[in-house]
Amino acid sequence: RSAHWDGVHLHEGYISPWNVSKIVRDSMEAHQATSISLLKIDLDHADCFFAQALLSDPALPLPDILVVE
Repeated sequence: RSAHWDGVHLHEGYISPWNVSKIVRDSMEAHQATSISLLKIDLDHADCFFAQALLSDPALPLPDILVVE
């Protein structure tokens, strides 16, 4: 199954603070993206751990806007 919207990459599977950076890097590579305009993290738990993992990855650009709920 795939999304039918331009610029949308659907990941179906387990996500954790230990693999979230790779998932985002793979998505950016699939879309040939070089920047992140908006990064919204809204999980039922551990939002800060996901944000920390993404923001501390030197291979990922910092987002223009970050929303952590």
